[in-house]
Amino acid sequence: VLNTIEDERFFNDLRTEGLSTSTLKHYQNVLRILFKYAETHDLIEKDPMRKVKPIKAEAKQVDFLTPEQAKVFLAALDNAPLRWRCMMTILILEGLRRGEVVGLQWSDIDFEKGVIHVRRNRLASKEFGVYEKDPKTKTSKRDIPMPKELMKELQEYKKWFEIADPNFNSRLDNYYLAVNIYREPLYPGVVGHWLKEIEKEHRLKQVTCHGLRHTYCSLLLSQNVPIQTVSKYMGHSDSTITLKVYSHFIPDTQDIAMDALSIVMS
Repeated sequence: VLNTIEDERFFNDLRTEGLSTSTLKHYQNVLRILFKYAETHDLIEKDPMRKVKPIKAEAKQVDFLTPEQAKVFLAALDNAPLRWRCMMTILILEGLRRGEVVGLQWSDIDFEKGVIHVRRNRLASKEFGVYEKDPKTKTSKRDIPMPKELMKELQEYKKWFEIADPNFNSRLDNYYLAVNIYREPLYPGVVGHWLKEIEKEHRLKQVTCHGLRHTYCSLLLSQNVPIQTVSKYMGHSDSTITLKVYSHFIPDTQDIAMDALSIVMS
């Protein structure tokens, strides 16, 4: 049995049987503790787990839309209700996490500076219900510039709130952008439901809300936006995180590099 565990195929066979990476990691941790104890107390001659390499997580495929698919998606939004259209446009053109979108209040929309202030996450769980918390990391609190098309959509959307409340502009902290038809805060999961409905109706490629965030990042990188800028707008704590996940979206710049070097050679 000890020789079998020492063989790498032992854990690979468990993986093929359908066990998840997290479960296999848990098994390895338990076995390491048990065998280390057994070796320390002379119950076995050697710990078979010493030579076993830690289980590595399988690479996740990034869910996103190509530029062409993104254009089709945005065009499909023309027929969607204004509330739906604004939330979807923010997801794909601002790269916010779903909880950040649902957590936006009208005081976070700065039309004068043309930016969205990301300040909170609005989440839901079985244990706590709907609750608010700070964004994922310190750098997740950020300001993201808005395209003119998005600003125009939001200004139109804002009028819908002003009609219902004459004092709306002095009570911006009281209103979220993601709301139901009664202008009440939306349950976080509903935004994902809206996305699925739009994809189903228009037979679009199916992506998640996070897939639209990936799309935003890939579009910026494909247009040679500096990695530091992309990382900042994504709210990543470090540019290396952005590179680790999205490096394959960065265009090949070999020709640019060669042209730069040729300057000093001429």
